[in-house]
Amino acid sequence: MSRRVRILTRAEIAAQLAEPDSSDEDAVDNPEDEEDQVHVFEEDEGDSDEGNAGGDNDASLTSHINPAEFTRSQDILNQADLRLVSPRDAGPYRVRGARGAEATLWETIPPPPTRRRSHANILRETAGVHGREAKAAENGVTAFRLFLTDEMVAEILRRTNEKLRQERELQATLYSPEAMAKVMEHRVADLTESELWGFIGLCLLRGFYTVPVSDLFNPARGPAMFAATMGRLRFEAILRHLSFDDRQTRAARRTGDAFCHLRWFVDAFNAALRRQFRPSESVTLDESLVRFRGRCAFRVFMKSKPGRYGILLRTLADANHRYMLKVWPYSGGYPQEPERGPAHVHFGSVPDMVNYMVEELMGSGRNVTMDRFFTSTDVAENLLNSRLTIVGTMDRRRRMPEELKDPRGREEDTSLFAFHGEKTAVSCPKKGKLVTALSTQHHEPLVDTKTNKPEIILFYNTMQQSFCS
Repeated sequence: MSRRVRILTRAEIAAQLAEPDSSDEDAVDNPEDEEDQVHVFEEDEGDSDEGNAGGDNDASLTSHINPAEFTRSQDILNQADLRLVSPRDAGPYRVRGARGAEATLWETIPPPPTRRRSHANILRETAGVHGREAKAAENGVTAFRLFLTDEMVAEILRRTNEKLRQERELQATLYSPEAMAKVMEHRVADLTESELWGFIGLCLLRGFYTVPVSDLFNPARGPAMFAATMGRLRFEAILRHLSFDDRQTRAARRTGDAFCHLRWFVDAFNAALRRQFRPSESVTLDESLVRFRGRCAFRVFMKSKPGRYGILLRTLADANHRYMLKVWPYSGGYPQEPERGPAHVHFGSVPDMVNYMVEELMGSGRNVTMDRFFTSTDVAENLLNSRLTIVGTMDRRRRMPEELKDPRGREEDTSLFAFHGEKTAVSCPKKGKLVTALSTQHHEPLVDTKTNKPEIILFYNTMQQSFCS
């Protein structure tokens, strides 16, 4: 028997809160509130028709919900005091199509609610820790080794020792045997597995200190853990010779993938992330800048990011559990010989990148919250066809009604909505800026009376803050 999760309406939650002893009764299906969705619950799925999931068999669904168990994203909507905004009787907005395509009409009046619940709002699996090994993890070290697996460590050990052996051969031509035995040999000796784990631990601990490496290994000023694990010269030698791939074939592979040094490692890490956890109903697609000022062909400069210089990562994470689901490193422009690298090295368009980041979630009924770099009507329609909804801020240069882009004559915190199919666009003027957003999860012009924020933007802020905080 499989498990299925369905998003409850506000009316269903209100009924259960008012009658806490009726948790075993059938859930009430109110077609008028179908689109106002704020919570999920699990349901046994026996011989139900796959094609009718979430549609006509709602009368047989049961639930037992405790408001204290709401996820962060569900609780924020449960506490919001939402009201309907009167639509503007301004007729449809026309949006010019791309490259001569037919214009799109955005209505100012929301579409009538339908009884059939969208397949994009049905979650068919339970979120949380997944897998026997993850559930049996006894401490932090055991859990950590689920993501940095023995196979990954063995490959790093093998490649690093290859480089150390080459270094020993080079040093043997420069130093006498006596000097090698006394000074150099222990620095470039083969790395053992326990020594590698100690090095990894020191690298993690190093992140808590902002002093030079020499001070960390100083017996008088540095933490005792560093000098007790290994000497400074040995630490620096391992750091200098640490290798992840075959150096003999690197030059050929680099023409197709500038990130070839670490590509297999990132792919293996992503696979480990997927094995140990199943995401909740809401995930966040965003970008992160890992601070780095060393030499690197694809180091980027982003003025708006802390640190400004570093390695750019596209990340997918569970918005409710702060768990990273996938990471994709930006490795510069189009490769010289793309056929030499994997398909996910470079993407021809933003929709292609989004498809890669969420490909494991397609068909799952989840919501993807994203910022304006990723959000567009094309992305929204594409993911909706794969049973994924989106909520995201929009760049004003994207194809949206001009009426939503123009803040002139509008007061602060006044929301303007537009509807096209299952897409809902909203704009809200703020001091010195205009916030625009797009959603396929929300279908009514709802605004929170406490903050004057549209439900769409309230939902977006909640998802972003829950992941970044």
